Amino acid sequence: MTDTLSIGWTRSDADRKISAFKRAFGFITAVQLIVAFIYLLWPTLALNTVGLDPATGNEWSSVWAATLILVTLYQLPGLLDPVRNRFTVVMAVFARVWMSVTFLILGGSYYYFAAFDIIFGTIIAITYYRLVIAELMTRP
Repeated sequence: MTDTLSIGWTRSDADRKISAFKRAFGFITAVQLIVAFIYLLWPTLALNTVGLDPATGNEWSSVWAATLILVTLYQLPGLLDPVRNRFTVVMAVFARVWMSVTFLILGGSYYYFAAFDIIFGTIIAITYYRLVIAELMTRP
């Protein structure tokens, strides 16, 4: 096998890994936005999800949903070009770890949110790790 064929294969492998990461991260971003908009439009659903009385006020769920939308928008550069926007993706993984720990400490119905962040954070971390390794292999 010549170096040209080897470099060509590693480039196509890296492109496949980038595509896989973008699909996974895009799906996760879409789910995150859908959940945020549902909670923004129907705050009583959010309060019922975590076991709080809707009569006590629904301001926190609207603020949480708006913050989730804003955080998701900050992650878009990592979705569009994950190789050049590494910081965004790494911060997305760390934010999911941070929020998972926070939700686990809160306990109760917040375990659902922790599971959401743990599963999606793991998917992002694994696919991004594979992407980075494949991208590094393209550079002799």
